[in-house]
Amino acid sequence: GGIGYMLRRLVAERARSAREGVELAGALVERFGYAASGRTYVIADPREAWLFAAVRGRRWVARRVPDDRVVVLPNVHIIGRIDLADAENFRASPDLIDYAVCRGWFDPSQGKPFNFREAYSAVRGGSPDPRRLRGRELVTGRRESASFGRELSFGVRPKEKMTVASVAAVLRDTGGPV
Repeated sequence: GGIGYMLRRLVAERARSAREGVELAGALVERFGYAASGRTYVIADPREAWLFAAVRGRRWVARRVPDDRVVVLPNVHIIGRIDLADAENFRASPDLIDYAVCRGWFDPSQGKPFNFREAYSAVRGGSPDPRRLRGRELVTGRRESASFGRELSFGVRPKEKMTVASVAAVLRDTGGPV
């Protein structure tokens, strides 16, 4: 049936760094498959953080969070365009793009770069997730418009250093003015 909840436990038990955790999670998904429809995990250590997205089957992608950015992660895929030539910041299963092409989820002849979210999400296009927009507004202190079909940047620069209290405030927010 594939791996599911145990993925996070195995990574936490065995990986000595975030980067090693990404490689381990990827190897496990490729070997055993992923049982659920899809999920994005945060894999972090004191030096770096990665988002690791697994989808049903044996495909996955990971993106490193830039040191000066905050990423707001609702329960939807947010990894968009990827650059697999940039191994410092991106990792993926070897057939991620080829599988999307075979399934008709991505057409390279259209001349657009590959976008994981657009290819592998159940819902394609549309406005950005409102929880993601609101979290970004709280982190930056600026309003963002929810344009239909707009691709949000992966992360945002916070208006000030994030603390445990400021992260808690974002998580507790119910949608008041910024």
